[in-house]
Amino acid sequence: MAHYPIVILLLISVLTTAEVGLAQNRKETAVEAAARHRRVAERRDDVHIICHRGAVEFAHENTLEAYRAAFELGADGNEIDIRATKDGMLVCFHDDMLDHLLEAYGDVSDYAWDELQKFPFRNPGRFDKHCRIPTLREVFELHRAHAGLMFLDVKRPHLFDSIAKLLDELDLWDHVVQAPADFTDPRIKNTRGKASLYLDRTEIDVKAIAAALKKPGGRIIVEDPRGVAFALGRTIAPPSDKPVRNEVALWASNSVAPRAPDDKRIEELLQVLHDAGDWNVVATGTEAEAESAQRILQRVIAADELAQRSVRTTEVFAALEQRVRDRSLHRSWRHCGLDGIASLRALIALKAPRSVNVARFCLWRDDPAVETASNPKFNNPRSWTDWRTKVTVFSLLETVPGPETEQLCHDYLALSDEEARNIGVPQFEATARTLLIVSPTAESARVLLNHHLSSVRGRAVLFCLAHVEEAWARNVLQAEAPHSLEYVVARRVRIALVGDSTVASYPNPPDDRPDLTGWGQVLGEFFTPQVEVFNHARSGRSSKSFIREGHWLKTLTLKPDYVFIQFGHNDGPGKGDRSTDPHGDFRDYLRQYLMDARRNGIRPILVTPMTRRRFQDGKIHSSLGPWVDAMRAVGLQQRVPVVDLHAASVHLLNELGDEGSADLSPSSSDRTHFSRKGAMAMARLVVQSLHDVEPRLATLLRESTP
Repeated sequence: MAHYPIVILLLISVLTTAEVGLAQNRKETAVEAAARHRRVAERRDDVHIICHRGAVEFAHENTLEAYRAAFELGADGNEIDIRATKDGMLVCFHDDMLDHLLEAYGDVSDYAWDELQKFPFRNPGRFDKHCRIPTLREVFELHRAHAGLMFLDVKRPHLFDSIAKLLDELDLWDHVVQAPADFTDPRIKNTRGKASLYLDRTEIDVKAIAAALKKPGGRIIVEDPRGVAFALGRTIAPPSDKPVRNEVALWASNSVAPRAPDDKRIEELLQVLHDAGDWNVVATGTEAEAESAQRILQRVIAADELAQRSVRTTEVFAALEQRVRDRSLHRSWRHCGLDGIASLRALIALKAPRSVNVARFCLWRDDPAVETASNPKFNNPRSWTDWRTKVTVFSLLETVPGPETEQLCHDYLALSDEEARNIGVPQFEATARTLLIVSPTAESARVLLNHHLSSVRGRAVLFCLAHVEEAWARNVLQAEAPHSLEYVVARRVRIALVGDSTVASYPNPPDDRPDLTGWGQVLGEFFTPQVEVFNHARSGRSSKSFIREGHWLKTLTLKPDYVFIQFGHNDGPGKGDRSTDPHGDFRDYLRQYLMDARRNGIRPILVTPMTRRRFQDGKIHSSLGPWVDAMRAVGLQQRVPVVDLHAASVHLLNELGDEGSADLSPSSSDRTHFSRKGAMAMARLVVQSLHDVEPRLATLLRESTP
């Protein structure tokens, strides 16, 4: 292992501090430049870990945050995908189709930089509104700040001159360890590759890593660098949870409000979907192909708009399903089946009853009709021509938890390699990921860890590592992959609370209730310093209004490890448009909280609303029963822990009686909220239940509770 002089360690500290501004406003001194080049040389001469599109387990691919996480986790550099916008801005983006990652269609080169930035990410990940496409200059500056190595994947040869100018300006030629063969500048000195461990997920397999390190060469390509970094004896630091630039992405600041239903417009959109008699006619010739592509795109836009308008009718579902089944054929892979996958995406977004069944149809479809659109240059099974309607299916199903999705995943995983290849590009790892998202259990993980493919086993280990603070995941790793526990990065556990006034914090309580305290305000006092509590609860909110007013989005943006969800007090009758039906939309809203949390890697815990301190004939009389029962039912159905604070609080107050519990209220007239003593009592009931419903969190409680 290389040892670095003090001046270099000092430089790294200085440059990391400067990273927030990406060193744009500060000229590098000669001493700093010399130290940086020495550090780069040491990286090149040693085994160097390169992250493919950044450390994508921790941030969205090809973003500043993913590239930064690579360095924090012990890597030496990143593979960087380079494209240019219509007006010549060099940016980092892999796909030559936008719609897989963005709510847009076409290629990066079809749009000016100002236009490209306005397209929302479909799944921005933990950095949410800060997730954005970076410019190549920003990426180069970040790598200069970290003395990082760069594997340049230049998507268009005509960009070489512009890239060379930027390398000149920033003095980065020695940082380049790989570039395309036709990028022939003599200053590029490619290093020798040693191994690529990310495609089969052997990047976390001890034996595979050891074998790779024995091979000649210096460069190892991974997506998660922890396994190789640990084998090399490197320090693995916790990835930063703050964006590189504390700026809201343009797409997030220009978000468009959901479109309201409009009967006339809906009829027009349905007509566009129905007007597809040419779906199986493959156009030939430049002009005819362009016209066909435009008609396909019109159907795509119609499907998208129906989803945006939340039109959930039998007619809409039927039209969308027909477009999936009769997707349009085209000689260009960019357009072949594009209306089919857009329609499936709409069906799933609209929660159509048959959406999983339609997704299964897409995956297993092997249609002879596609032969007329197949490219004879490629010797692949004909089903691969339908890859557009297949390759996104599993990522879409991540939002559809339930037995149907689980069974579909198990059925696909049971296929042989040949069987999977005959129905499309194999997607075993994507299947494993989806199964764990919709069914995050030890049983699911063990099924995957016994699969014959290393990519499936590796995905199971990575998922369990991401959820290692949950007892089931840690137990699975201890039993099946104990070596991987060495890759756990210690950090504080973050708990977010969402709910109403009984949970909220009161830094400035009203004069008539100076002791007013929500249980969320004092919950942190029961945990060790390893836990950080963020109380996002707001007075007067129901399960509906908390989402509608944007508070839930703020919680998702925080990306906590856990979120405690308590609603019910303001969901009852007499609360205006905040009210919900315990047999209808209250359950729908709860399921939305759970789905959104899981989608963002957050462990949800439901908390039934505590009873009001209202006695009748010496016993508590609660009107919250229907909402409490609904929460219990949803928790059971969705396999989510439920803290039954309602039952516990009824028991406590019945024991104390009316007079004995009077000091738990903030005033004699307020029998809904609590004094500090009352809030502490409610919080104590919550944490006591964690021993049963979430043992991992229970291990983080103080030995002596307040």
